[in-house]
Amino acid sequence: SHSYPICWRCKNPLIFRATDQWFMNMKHDNIDERTVKSLENIKWYPVWGHERMKKMLDNRPDWCLSRQRSWGVPIPAFYCKKCGKTLLTAESTKHFAEIVKTKGMDVWFELEPKDLLPAGTKCECGCEEFGKEEDILDVWFDSGVSSFASQKTNKDLEGNFPVEIYLEGGDQYRGWFKASIWP
Repeated sequence: SHSYPICWRCKNPLIFRATDQWFMNMKHDNIDERTVKSLENIKWYPVWGHERMKKMLDNRPDWCLSRQRSWGVPIPAFYCKKCGKTLLTAESTKHFAEIVKTKGMDVWFELEPKDLLPAGTKCECGCEEFGKEEDILDVWFDSGVSSFASQKTNKDLEGNFPVEIYLEGGDQYRGWFKASIWP
């Protein structure tokens, strides 16, 4: 006999299955090394916080950003219905962000891909029909980067970067706080 995870609600065994996921490449542009180096520019209270964070960041594997939930911040990727190629570009993401500014994040779940993409968007294969990514971002990713977004768009916060103080509980180091210090 061996232990097996059981659903706390229905008490049935859980089945693991491998699925495609989105990852953040921590080696890209030396994000991992630059983040560890940036810790030296932070005053830590209590001081042991520095070493705790450094240990969490040293040799950190790539971050699995995708979650399979029916709610949350969507990953704004599209898939060509003909060849299956992924479409996720700066242009498509900025276009989607502009729609979100006026209609809210739920627009991803309400509108069709053609209504979320820039007019005339085509896949490299020539197809104009797309499906939407169904996964959402890890909540610690969007929570961690929210401070960057608010500082760049809120005129009251302009000039306050880097911030003078950032408070987190000890349970926030691994996700929220780590995402908030990426250089």
